[in-house]
Amino acid sequence: MFSDPVAKEILGALSAERVRRTVETITENIPTRLAGSENGRRMAEFTARVLTEVGAAGRVVNLPGLVSFPGEGRLKLDGEIFTGSTLGQSAPSIPGGTAGRLVDVGPGDARALAEAARRLGQEDLTGCLLLSDLASHPPRQEKLRLAQAAGAVGCVMMNFGPDDGTAIPFGSVKAAWGNPEAGNYAAEVPSIPAIGLSRRDGTALRVQLASNAPEGRIEAEVENDWREIQITLGEIASGQASEFVLVGGHQDSWFGPQATDNAAGTACILEIARVFAPHSDRLLRGLVFGCWQGHETGTMIGSSWIADQEWDRLSRGAVAYLQIDEPGCVGTTRWDVSSNAELRAFHEEIEDELLDGRARIWRKAAKMGDASFLGLGIPMIAAQGGFTDEEIAKAGSRGWWHHSVHNTIDKLDWDEVALHLRLYAGYLWRLCTVPILPYRFAPAAAALTEAIDTLPDAPMGIDTRRLGQAAWHLAGLLGRVDARLAAVGKSAAVADNRAAKINDLVRHIARELVPLSTTVAGRYGQDPYGYSPLAAPIPAIAGLAELEAIAEGEPRLLALTRLRRARNRVADAVSEAAFFAELLLGELD
Repeated sequence: MFSDPVAKEILGALSAERVRRTVETITENIPTRLAGSENGRRMAEFTARVLTEVGAAGRVVNLPGLVSFPGEGRLKLDGEIFTGSTLGQSAPSIPGGTAGRLVDVGPGDARALAEAARRLGQEDLTGCLLLSDLASHPPRQEKLRLAQAAGAVGCVMMNFGPDDGTAIPFGSVKAAWGNPEAGNYAAEVPSIPAIGLSRRDGTALRVQLASNAPEGRIEAEVENDWREIQITLGEIASGQASEFVLVGGHQDSWFGPQATDNAAGTACILEIARVFAPHSDRLLRGLVFGCWQGHETGTMIGSSWIADQEWDRLSRGAVAYLQIDEPGCVGTTRWDVSSNAELRAFHEEIEDELLDGRARIWRKAAKMGDASFLGLGIPMIAAQGGFTDEEIAKAGSRGWWHHSVHNTIDKLDWDEVALHLRLYAGYLWRLCTVPILPYRFAPAAAALTEAIDTLPDAPMGIDTRRLGQAAWHLAGLLGRVDARLAAVGKSAAVADNRAAKINDLVRHIARELVPLSTTVAGRYGQDPYGYSPLAAPIPAIAGLAELEAIAEGEPRLLALTRLRRARNRVADAVSEAAFFAELLLGELD
């Protein structure tokens, strides 16, 4: 697969030592890279300069962002003071602190909140402070959104890691993905304070809360404001086509050096640009690089802004998004990949060759990190070394140091960084040089039909039967499409004009299918970060199976209206995908 002399040259030129030197420069000279701060600006200027030096035409783009500058956070309970951090985008506490009964809600998901309310003999958690565990899903942002909707007056979130761990967690709790708008501000921008405590303190609190819910008070110091923030863009144009692969990762950070998160990822992006730039004449597709900001203290502002601002170009020409975040952490023993099913066979073939038998795990692409392009229908790959389930249980999925001041350069393994570089370059070389896009649609179609087949027949009059018939028709078409694409991909040569027609239709199918499996909001919106329905195979109709279990009256009627419309959106996407599949089969025959 990588026998081409240029491919060998690219893989051979990658240097983990150069990445190490870049990480040292960033962490020593530009620590605490908060979006909207002076160091945030300096970081963007640094990456733009390096991208330009290596031949990738770097430039800084200024944009507005609702960002956060949190300070210390405290919990006062029974005469004791627990000191931690105020979480980003938290509302400030009222003068003297925000008071309420402190209740342990475990993971902080909807079910746990309902159980806690029942224990208290209440309909909801109005007036309560909620203690939740960052080691468990959902993410911080969804924990707070659910708590706020349940009437809570504040949140306390205990860190992951060993039970005696003293690391204080940083993190944003704003569910609104990117900059908010009027329609989602009230529900998705925090109106209650939230603080983070160490695992040790949280564990001690859970013991206290096992038998009662004492009155507590939290103090949260924070400044949330609209600021000018910076992102950095770079590009290596192919000169042969308007298609391109987007490579991105955030360059802002929390307090301290934040070596793994994400100085290392930024350094890897710069290194990849360096080795690809001299070979732009061999690329059938270009590379566009994005170093985002507003990831940490604003919840994906930079990447979502680009999704909106560069909509036309992304919609027409982006064929994939490679997200690079926290590569090369010490202690990782397996390869973790989150991707859309359309790209799974493609990247696993590369991993078979370059991973040397290392264990790996695959998950469906999730709207996490800077996954701001799923609504556009751009399939993505997010891959990095990962911990085993046993290691995660002890230290959290990213290491106990994640989102703390302990995220220092000693948390990077340079042999692991070298492996990451090879995998990333391998993905990109193939994506940029194969004449026919390497998507395979049958796995996505199978997941679609399986999910629809499990739905009840016509719940509350919503037609699931015809939806299922349409999905099975599409699955049949896409099975034939995959077989023909595989055959064409193996042919010695494909005329440029024919390849362009085939790829255009392939992209059209992906533009319909990718949002179906990854979004509720669909093509033109952004779902809240960590939104619980996104875990479903078809998120937009996630509540259809439970519709009749919703309390009668207005709650059920509201859900019925939403789900009927969501069903129709799914039906339209299936129909459109089938239309383009039939056109593609005509082109492939």
